[in-house]
Amino acid sequence: MNRTLHLLSRKRQDLVDISHQVFGAIPDEYLRDPSNPVVVSVRGTFEGGKKVIPDTAIEYLYGISPNDRERLTRIAPYVNQATPRLPASFEGKRNYDERWLGARNDMPLEINFINAAWHSGYRTLDENFHDYTTLDDQEYQIASAFLDLQRQAGGISFVHNSHILAQRQAWIDIWIEKSASMRSIVGDYPSLFKKSPKSLKEQYNAVATESDYDWTRYIRLDIRHNTLLGDPRFVNALKPLHDSGMHHRYERKKHGSKNKPQR
Repeated sequence: MNRTLHLLSRKRQDLVDISHQVFGAIPDEYLRDPSNPVVVSVRGTFEGGKKVIPDTAIEYLYGISPNDRERLTRIAPYVNQATPRLPASFEGKRNYDERWLGARNDMPLEINFINAAWHSGYRTLDENFHDYTTLDDQEYQIASAFLDLQRQAGGISFVHNSHILAQRQAWIDIWIEKSASMRSIVGDYPSLFKKSPKSLKEQYNAVATESDYDWTRYIRLDIRHNTLLGDPRFVNALKPLHDSGMHHRYERKKHGSKNKPQR
């Protein structure tokens, strides 16, 4: 059993709001077991802004600013006993494999991230429909090995661009698509935008023609894990997303965000 929300973003802040709403809604007891983290899959188009999801979840759950998060990734190699106490620690290779450790509500919290498509150069489905099955398997193996790493605390594991893992192990699967072109989707996977509700497609096409909306995206949010689906605290906390302007409504707004999307 899944629960699916079809959403439409117009600006970067919409993706930030989705991240805050979803990950802020996860009850603490599901973030305590190091052997059973909440697994989140994020997939979609090349440079669609997928990295916004884990980055802003890290900021929100640890209570740090975007500048703090960036600073932590830069100073991590130089941290020692003389370094002032920081809200979280970072190790790994930024944007490829990241390991964060901190606390939330006086509870140890580890948030990890891996981009399973890094080694393949963000391959996309070309017009010849090449068979990428072997690469899909390799990406799943990378993602699985990442999930098998010993954790220091419970928390969240973000895995980007592994279609097999999304189907098999994800508690939450987030799809971000900035166009209806299959050739721009990372990996061998068809457009989900084409399967979205007709009313949302009409909204997307209307918003996409507006130059003010550089962050027009179709976002499909699938909750796949029965633990979350069966918890009314989590399900009810997602209701504002369903009722928001991102879902089946088009509102013309001005904004000034011109930030380049991240992969």
